[in-house]
Amino acid sequence: MKPVIVTGGYARKCLGVVTSLGRRGVPVVVGNTDRLGPPLWSRYAWKRFVYPDPGRDPEAFLERVAAEAKTHDAELVFPTGGADTKVLARERARLRVPVVAPPLEKIELAEDKGGLIRAAMEAGVPVPRTYFDAAERGVPPNAVFPLLVRPNTGSGGHGIVKVTRREDLARAIGQVSVRHGRVLVQEYVESAALGFGCSAVMDRESRPVAFLCHRRLREYPVSGGAATFVESIEEPVLQAQAETLLRALAWESVAMTEWRLDARDGLFKLIEINPRMWGSSFLALDAGVDIPWLLRLAHLGLPPGPLPKVLPGVRRRWLIPADLLHFLRNPERFHLHPSFFRFFERGTRYDFLDPKDPLPALFNVLSLARLALTGQAKAQIDRA
Repeated sequence: MKPVIVTGGYARKCLGVVTSLGRRGVPVVVGNTDRLGPPLWSRYAWKRFVYPDPGRDPEAFLERVAAEAKTHDAELVFPTGGADTKVLARERARLRVPVVAPPLEKIELAEDKGGLIRAAMEAGVPVPRTYFDAAERGVPPNAVFPLLVRPNTGSGGHGIVKVTRREDLARAIGQVSVRHGRVLVQEYVESAALGFGCSAVMDRESRPVAFLCHRRLREYPVSGGAATFVESIEEPVLQAQAETLLRALAWESVAMTEWRLDARDGLFKLIEINPRMWGSSFLALDAGVDIPWLLRLAHLGLPPGPLPKVLPGVRRRWLIPADLLHFLRNPERFHLHPSFFRFFERGTRYDFLDPKDPLPALFNVLSLARLALTGQAKAQIDRA
């Protein structure tokens, strides 16, 4: 097999890709902005290289990746981060190597929260009640608070303000719009659970190659952020909704659809789509759904075989630093379910902690120490 170039080598999701392909005998060339990225030191990494920051110098980044792809006669370039995925998706024609990413217009649709919600509504997929023109007209008298004021572009919980009183809404809209531009106002979906995800691989004809549903057990920050503890689940309704949405969007490649389970009507409501590998994606390998390998087959036009069956009840935990920080910041730290102290529970795996592949754990600690000294640790958690 020819080599695969993997970028975004700072994060746990990249390590999942490297592990998946490396286990199957694919020579994996891993890139990052420095040499401290844990995936670069995995036993499954064949070679490693350093490139310029794609967010700051996309042209130099592209040239470096293209040079590596040419040197190694790579069959694919597989981005795993945010900035690298967007640059490579936009410039894929210049690489002359297939890029494992959705088309740029699909990525931009996923980033446009208003456009995505409208498309989901047209497809009959449940969404939170959304007020598209609230910045100009406010919300109707029957709007139920609390409401969320969120940037129209972005992902996760960045920039979102929760408003509990009507008299505070205009000020919140002004604050978010000054920082982030266009805003979207949505109802807050009351739920007895944290978020749910349904990840998918879709082929070139928007046919499903794989699905994996999971639920969040914990996240950091405690009020909402990156998942620190997740569990694979069987959820046919959620999977069907994700498939309906992605087919309606004529989606290709990878997507992680995010949802909340509405306690009022029992419906899964779409929150957003992550159009790239997601933070807890290593869970897919644990649960028997080898998403990186299936993405390789899909982008090379090779037959993937039948939909893989998901093993439910498998858990993956991002202990250091994220779940530890959750414990330290949560006032209910000694009453968590599952308990923070159940370290050796059967069926639970740990990000970066693998006795068969020990070096990523060491470089995770070294990388975190450097980031803590430079005040960038929170930013690393947000994008990992």
